[in-house]
Amino acid sequence: MTARLLLTLLFSLSMMPTKAQVFWTENFNSGTGWNLNVVMGTEGLDPNFFTISAAEGGGITPNLGAPSSCGVANNGNNTLHVTSVWNPTGGASYDAGGLCGLLTCPLTNRRAESPIINCSGKSNMTLSFNMIHNGQGSIDNAVVWFTTNGFATTLPVPAIPKTLTGCGGQGLWTSHSIAVPAACNNSSSVQFAIQWVNNDDGVGTDPSFAIDDIALSTSTAVNTITCSAPANALCACYSYNVPYVAVGTFNAGNTFSVELSDAT
Repeated sequence: MTARLLLTLLFSLSMMPTKAQVFWTENFNSGTGWNLNVVMGTEGLDPNFFTISAAEGGGITPNLGAPSSCGVANNGNNTLHVTSVWNPTGGASYDAGGLCGLLTCPLTNRRAESPIINCSGKSNMTLSFNMIHNGQGSIDNAVVWFTTNGFATTLPVPAIPKTLTGCGGQGLWTSHSIAVPAACNNSSSVQFAIQWVNNDDGVGTDPSFAIDDIALSTSTAVNTITCSAPANALCACYSYNVPYVAVGTFNAGNTFSVELSDAT
């Protein structure tokens, strides 16, 4: 007498699927803990500066084009953005210079630093956010840095792109994601910073830079169970080992079982 072994395969995938788990967010609408305007180099007497306010209103669905993605000033949704001494409530509008000695000297080189983020047990992380970004090429420009040691050293990431202009010169909100450097994996002291620089040549186009709805996430594997193919037929009372591999996070009390049916 023979019987066939039928297995219910819970997951049978050649590649283990992943999903994003968000573990840290920032929307600038409550106590943020950011260290704003850390000077990084030579500046003029009237540098552009980071501020947190709704003057460049956020909370806008990105990538839809004008007018849906345009920032709405003073809409109650704060953002972090670069503004100017001569128009501090103008949102992400900066002073490109060109009049030093006659009016303002806005030469700028400073950054805004995030609070310390505990990434213990986290790897394959992604930083995502909505942003507005223009200026002048890499001369008037924003960059992102990571650190695990209080900015004693920094870890660069690829340049963030410029966004489309419009909305009265203030630009269109756009979504962007950055792969967090692997050196930040499993660190309890991760920080990132946005650095803004601009010279004093009078050339540059608003907007400067604005950021909102920041999220740090990690790619976690979905639990998978794979089995080796059993023999086509088994005799009654015959012992057979079913090799299997369980990958992911399981509880200590989880039980894996197979069922044996008759020939029909």
